[in-house]
Amino acid sequence: MKSISEIAADLDAMIKTIDSSSVQVDNGVIRFDISLPTVSSSEPNHLSRAVIATLLVQLMDLFMRSATNRIIDSAVEVDYREPILYGQDIHIQSKVVERDRGKVYLRSEIRFDSGVVAAIGRGIYTLIGEGL
Repeated sequence: MKSISEIAADLDAMIKTIDSSSVQVDNGVIRFDISLPTVSSSEPNHLSRAVIATLLVQLMDLFMRSATNRIIDSAVEVDYREPILYGQDIHIQSKVVERDRGKVYLRSEIRFDSGVVAAIGRGIYTLIGEGL
C-alpha cells in the first residue's frame, strides 16, 4: 500500500492533469469523475479537508479559466458534509449560479455514486472589464 505522502503526490498529479479533454460539460455544468487510490489500514482512511478544498477550488478555477482570462480576485468557502474515504469514486461538478456587476458566483459539489453530497464549495470571482 502507498503512504499518505505518495497518495498526496498522486492526488496532486491527478489534479494537475485535469484539462478540457477530461472534463465533461452538460447544460452549463462542468464535471469530472475521480477514482481515489486506496491506503494501508495503518494510515488515515479519509481525505483531509485541505485535499477536498483543493479539488473544489481546482474545478472552479478551471471553469473560470475556460470562460475568461479576466479574473483578478476570488474568494472560496467550503462546507464539509460527509467524510470522503480513499478508494471511493467521487463526482465533482461546478456551475455558475449568479452573475452580477463584474462578479461570477460558482457552486461546486463533490458527490458519491449514491448521489449524497460530501462537500460544497462556493466561489466568488471578480472580473475586470465587461462581464462574462
